[in-house]
Amino acid sequence: GSLHSPNMANNGDMSVAQRGTSSTGQSSSGIKCVDQYHYLHNGGGTADISQSSTAPSGFKNSLKIECNAADSDLGAGEFSGIRQHIEAQHCQKLLFGTSSAKAITISFHVRSKQTGTYALNLFLDDDTIQFTKTYTISSADTFEKKTITFPANTSAVIEDDNGKGIEFTWWLRAGSTYTGGSAMSGYEGYSNGDAAVGHAVDFLDNAANEFYLTGVQVEIGEVATPFKYETFGENLARCRRYYQKLTSCNVRGNGTTGGVSFQQIDPMRATPTISTSGA
Repeated sequence: GSLHSPNMANNGDMSVAQRGTSSTGQSSSGIKCVDQYHYLHNGGGTADISQSSTAPSGFKNSLKIECNAADSDLGAGEFSGIRQHIEAQHCQKLLFGTSSAKAITISFHVRSKQTGTYALNLFLDDDTIQFTKTYTISSADTFEKKTITFPANTSAVIEDDNGKGIEFTWWLRAGSTYTGGSAMSGYEGYSNGDAAVGHAVDFLDNAANEFYLTGVQVEIGEVATPFKYETFGENLARCRRYYQKLTSCNVRGNGTTGGVSFQQIDPMRATPTISTSGA
């Protein structure tokens, strides 16, 4: 059963969007909008990404991915998707690599104009192993809650550091390079062909396509418990471990020399890089 552990996923209710609430015409990978959720893209077509107020009961926001320019010719190496990384030291309570290893359950709410079979991939960065499972969206334009459990892994080690521990990828589009493998019954070494095996929907084949994701919860055990809500401040603090946007700073100088000082709000995972605007 579930150990009723805290949510290991960050920003599961999609309430924090420090980079802005929308990003249009995207054809490259990266965090474009909602904190902690990477948009993945390789190949043709473009997508609009936004923090949407369209959400299921109990939630205020969702991550919306909308086809901006369609690409009906899906090449073998083309893909798009959504990914979240969970920091390795935050995964230690799973006890992977020991005889006491625990199962991990992810639950989430999805909505799409396209019904059909979608793939969800779990990837362990340190040992480069994966497990891909599928879920079905049965009704178009309707939020559905999905729950997927991955078994305990007594051999794979997640290092106790600030690197990537677990990656979850919600596939939206995947060419044969990523779907050409065989259905998986357990963890295996990474191979491209199994990364999105079973995925059968092409999100970018029609400009009318939309996909929504919210209510993401990752927890120890085999049972999904009700979503664990945080205050906005608690959620923001967790996101600021990885990215902080400061809207003001102190400028000092004497006419010939000068400098800018920033006050870091929350401790960060690693020494940050800094970019400025409006100087």
